[in-house]
Amino acid sequence: MSTLIFFFLTLKLPVLLCKLVFPGCPVSWTDYVCQDGDMMISAFLPLYTYQNSQHSEGPQDTKFQQRYPEDIFLARLWEIYFNCPLLPASCTLVENCSYTGSLEWLPWYHFDSAMSDGSYHVYNAVYAVAHTLHKVLMQQVDMQVVKNGGRMKFPPWKLNHILKNIQFTNPSGDAVNLHPSEKLHVEYDILNFWNFPQGLGYKVKVGTFSPFYPPGQQLSLSEDKIKWSTGVRETPISVCSESCVPGFRKSFREGKAVCCFDCSLCPENEISNETVDMEQCVKCPDDQYANTEQTHCLQKAVTFLSYENPLGITLASMALASSTLTGLILVVFVKHQNTPVVKANNRTLSYILLISLIFCFLCSLLFIGQPNTTTCILQQITFGVIFTVAVSTVLAKTITVVLAFKITMPGRRMRGLLKSGTPKSISFLSV
Repeated sequence: MSTLIFFFLTLKLPVLLCKLVFPGCPVSWTDYVCQDGDMMISAFLPLYTYQNSQHSEGPQDTKFQQRYPEDIFLARLWEIYFNCPLLPASCTLVENCSYTGSLEWLPWYHFDSAMSDGSYHVYNAVYAVAHTLHKVLMQQVDMQVVKNGGRMKFPPWKLNHILKNIQFTNPSGDAVNLHPSEKLHVEYDILNFWNFPQGLGYKVKVGTFSPFYPPGQQLSLSEDKIKWSTGVRETPISVCSESCVPGFRKSFREGKAVCCFDCSLCPENEISNETVDMEQCVKCPDDQYANTEQTHCLQKAVTFLSYENPLGITLASMALASSTLTGLILVVFVKHQNTPVVKANNRTLSYILLISLIFCFLCSLLFIGQPNTTTCILQQITFGVIFTVAVSTVLAKTITVVLAFKITMPGRRMRGLLKSGTPKSISFLSV
């Protein structure tokens, strides 16, 4: 709306003011045809928006003809469509021309009695100029009146400033606001050109946009009413990149529009399956894993050796039997701890070795049954520590035997190492 008024005022406001102030000003008028709305001159997308106003019905042409019979433009229309000759001198119809015809009989694309889109904008533009002139005259600001010639001077900057901020309600009841920083809350009709047959140019309302409705419900569009010049009924889609299938995510291209992207495979153990064109993949929970296509998370199968299983029963029985046998040997050693045989076998290291062997056999029970966090931690730590103690004890006993043979040879001074507890220290350091 503001664009059209600016165009109108730029071309014709000086001429209009000249005619208002100097009725005898010799000027000529030229008509310009402007397309209103956000018109897209394209055979592919013949849609445009138009402000929804109550101005569709104009004055009836019969009453207008009776009121202004001398109008030369009406006479020209009668000459074109009803073959009525004109008098060259006065550009009026000859007397014997029949007035039984009516301009209402003509197709709307030849003569539309309703106010057209462009006419409505010109209608508002004229009222905007009129309100501006009225406001300047009422304010009596920067205006000089010359009594002799009755001449008035209108500073252009003053008119321009007022015109850019003018607000009024036209006779149709529509609010007109030319302020550049204010937004009018008005409804818009979405129209579609039906150009079949070629040149028809019939406008059909296919939707509306109303700012008075909640967000998400402001746009109403009937796509089945839209006629595309390509001959298809479905709405054409313009895309830069094809949609990413499940298992992939969008990777935006640097410096490109948001509709331009690449499809990247989701990282390991992540999926994308809910909708297409996902920007981020979803990581599977700890108890699940992604399938090969990375579109679903699958439950991890928990496999463990149970006590009901034959192998589980066998291993548990062997562990208990071995630990029991080792425990009996430990009892025998404790009972006969003061005998020369036990003392010669390094009594302390023997106790440590037997106890560690008992626990090594019992550690196998941690690997049988349904695992949990506690058992998983104990499986690694307990067995590692106990087995290390057992191996280091065997190493210490081996060193004791080697030292025992060494000190029996004449001239050796290694008897002190055997008495000072060196094997026990080696066992401790090995652990």
